[in-house]
Amino acid sequence: MKDAVIGNAELTQDLTGFMQQVLNDNPAVPGIVMEIDAPAASFCFSHAVGVANKATGTPLSCDHPARVASNTKTYVAAAILRLWEDGKLDLDAPIKRYLPPDHIATLEQGGYDLEAIKVRHLLTHTSGLFDYSDSDAFNEKVLPGTHCWTRFEQLQGAVAWGQPYGPPGEVFRYTDTGFNELAEIIEQVSGASSYGTAIRDLVGFEKLGIHKTWLEDFEPQPANTLERAHQYLDGASNFDHDPSEDLHGGGGLVATMADLLLFHQALFAGGVYSRPETVQVMLSTVPSKRGGPIAYGREQTPGEYRMGLFVYEIGGALCYLHGGFFGTEAVYIPSLRTTIALTVNMAESRAGARLLDLVVRRLNTEDGLK
Repeated sequence: MKDAVIGNAELTQDLTGFMQQVLNDNPAVPGIVMEIDAPAASFCFSHAVGVANKATGTPLSCDHPARVASNTKTYVAAAILRLWEDGKLDLDAPIKRYLPPDHIATLEQGGYDLEAIKVRHLLTHTSGLFDYSDSDAFNEKVLPGTHCWTRFEQLQGAVAWGQPYGPPGEVFRYTDTGFNELAEIIEQVSGASSYGTAIRDLVGFEKLGIHKTWLEDFEPQPANTLERAHQYLDGASNFDHDPSEDLHGGGGLVATMADLLLFHQALFAGGVYSRPETVQVMLSTVPSKRGGPIAYGREQTPGEYRMGLFVYEIGGALCYLHGGFFGTEAVYIPSLRTTIALTVNMAESRAGARLLDLVVRRLNTEDGLK
């Protein structure tokens, strides 16, 4: 697909310039794809700069999919809320009701009270479950990228490698372990062969026109989809890393940025949930007393995470958003009814955050979308 632009030519020029500026200022960043849709302002933007593969110099295009990593959590949360809407799951039920015996036994051996931990705690990162990816033991095994992980192995690691962050509801601490367990709950409750299949059906990918999103290893890559773009950490590509290191609910989906945008836009435009008020449930949280240890370089601030979404101010506007470890971002700006999806295809880079700040500030100006 060629770059697409509808609407304000001056705004389009500025956005294109921001992308090139961020790429020029961050030589380690291979490339950037950005999609924007603002239906109320009759404006859309789709553009790519840079390369999909540093070794070959293949130009990056808007049709290149990428591993979206923790952006997967928003899909998992939406699927849980769809099961709740359908009366198949209670958000305030203890997670012990929905987990299989081996998960229950492992967590209880780790000192977790599975009657006290509710589904709502998992959704808002207030369960107290230790994040297995917090451990040196996990990260030392991940770096070669060759080990094939199971969800249960990562759960065992969470119990063996660390202690609970606190009682459920007391501490906000981002944890992949909790969302892995939510994916397990989705599979147990729905009976689907994988949580990816369940998400596809519960969210309604077909009706939303989401055709280039899939769960790696469990679903085939869609026909007529380009090879994944390479994504980099410390200069090395993760292209050949076994996806199982981040596959089981905390991450796992691959998508084009256009598909990522479609999903996030549908959450707030009424395309995902059967009841409009479910969006407000998604935007609710558990009022924890304190934040846990720093995660991914960020202080943990109680209240900043809802159900599968962060709430931050960016560029002077309130935003609902989530990011992924290898440089993906999805943002909805309610005041502008605008959705943004982008990737910088590089971990541990501030380039994506810088680009978002520039873009939202520009969209939020009088001659932007306001």
